[in-house]
Amino acid sequence: EIIKSTLTVNPNGGIYNNNSGLTYLVNDYGTIISLDTPVKEGYTFTGWTLTGDGSLSGNTYTYSDEDGEISANYTPKTYTITYNLNGGDVSGNPESYTIESNDITLNNPSKTGYTFLGWTWEGQDTPTSVTIAKGSTGNRTYTANFEINKYTLTVNPNGGTYNNIAGLTYIENDYGTVITLDTPEREGYTFTGWTLDGDGSLSNNIYTYETGNGTVTANYTIDTYNITYDGLNDEEKDFLNLPISYTIEDEIILPTPSNRLDDIS
Repeated sequence: EIIKSTLTVNPNGGIYNNNSGLTYLVNDYGTIISLDTPVKEGYTFTGWTLTGDGSLSGNTYTYSDEDGEISANYTPKTYTITYNLNGGDVSGNPESYTIESNDITLNNPSKTGYTFLGWTWEGQDTPTSVTIAKGSTGNRTYTANFEINKYTLTVNPNGGTYNNIAGLTYIENDYGTVITLDTPEREGYTFTGWTLDGDGSLSNNIYTYETGNGTVTANYTIDTYNITYDGLNDEEKDFLNLPISYTIEDEIILPTPSNRLDDIS
């Protein structure tokens, strides 16, 4: 009578013929079978290891007169992580992972003049943080989402008016916005340019918003006005020591010609 023996198939955490546990295959001595390929999520099957009796060549097992057992071997699959950074920069985020990788929390990217809102991906339209938990599988693509920052330029007319406003003017704009400043007015003075404090860049009357708030202060030179005297000759003007010009900051009290001119008559 021909001897029957048992081959025990251990899928080793995977599934063999829809069975996640041990599978027992009984056959006659000398029977040759082709083994199916087990499936284990997150892993690639790499072959069998035989213990006990029988012989194994690849996926072909030959029964002997004693029982045998085979165990499946695997290597973890490598999954890719793709990033759409939308102009941002980030370091330290991996480009791949396996089912055995420890939890991976993605670093947030940065983008000059913008605030990072979070990651989105297929099926997740609301920006959020990302942690790929140990035991996860599948290729992944993440998109960085940003919101442009707004900054304020404070315009100080420095005693004058800017757009008919005598005090400070606050102008809020997005990062990177370029504006042309109007010319302030100050009675008795001539505008000569702006001085910038804080952030942003200034070239003549062109201001560019950068990564912080800025203040521009108007600069002026004082205007000089001429004084003309009618009815007096040069000798009389010199004798009276009359000023020939003044500015808005001067206070001048002119002498009375009728009293002073008696001295040179």
